[in-house]
Amino acid sequence: MGVRFGPSIGSEPPSATPADETDLGGNGCRVSVKQATRGVYCCWLCETRAGLSVTQLEGGDVAAIQIQTEGWLCVLPVLAYLFGSVPFSYLLPKLLKGVDIRRVGSGNVGATNAARALGFKFFPLLLLLDLSKGVLPTLAARLLVPAGGYDPPALVIGTALCAILGHAFPIYLGFRGGKAVATSTGAFLVLAPVPVLIAGAVWGVVFLLWRYVSVASICAAAVMPASVWLVHTDPLGMGRYLVGLSILGGLLVIALHRDNIRRLLAGTEHRIGRPKDPSAPGRAG
Repeated sequence: MGVRFGPSIGSEPPSATPADETDLGGNGCRVSVKQATRGVYCCWLCETRAGLSVTQLEGGDVAAIQIQTEGWLCVLPVLAYLFGSVPFSYLLPKLLKGVDIRRVGSGNVGATNAARALGFKFFPLLLLLDLSKGVLPTLAARLLVPAGGYDPPALVIGTALCAILGHAFPIYLGFRGGKAVATSTGAFLVLAPVPVLIAGAVWGVVFLLWRYVSVASICAAAVMPASVWLVHTDPLGMGRYLVGLSILGGLLVIALHRDNIRRLLAGTEHRIGRPKDPSAPGRAG
């Protein structure tokens, strides 16, 4: 797909000067762009500096740069959103027991609340299905999108984000979904497995100490951006998109737990392994 330098699709590029440079494949080999020709542009999702094909004129001037990313890959975020929107935690209770989990327990369309309706023997399956909504789209993007100047490329990050948003705001259920903990975990298992292990350890410790699923999830979400920052070798350079995703994902998970936070402050949040006051109005999920 032919790509020329410029600010947006369809606009005229600024005139290039001998000082304009591009880094080929991220390997430190820099060449002057003296003749950036006019033409179509690549959208920001396709931006990559791996696999560049450089056409040189006599004297070594760079006439054009080709980016190998195929345009059809830009549909990956859309497909990820649609797959992330599949409400497994709603469908299984509905199909197996005729229960609408939006009207039982916490009302949350997530694995924990669905397990309350079906029995906790179904929890591993429900959790695996929610994890898969993050793992499969992100893994597909990781395998299909060429490596570029950022690690991971913007298109991979965009695909992961759309899968998470699909779970939280599913088009099939009027944009009222789950709290994105499992789906976010699945996406980051592909993108940053070590930070996931750190956040998972925090989740486990907090849960064992206080027995609140919601508190454990909020703490893990808060720790995730710091874990990504510390583990990535270049968090402000090649890893900036990944750090940004971890911040957005963490804030989203915390925001989606706002009802749990209210119940925690009111002292009515459900604590796993301890009896709950029957008069309390809410449950965790």
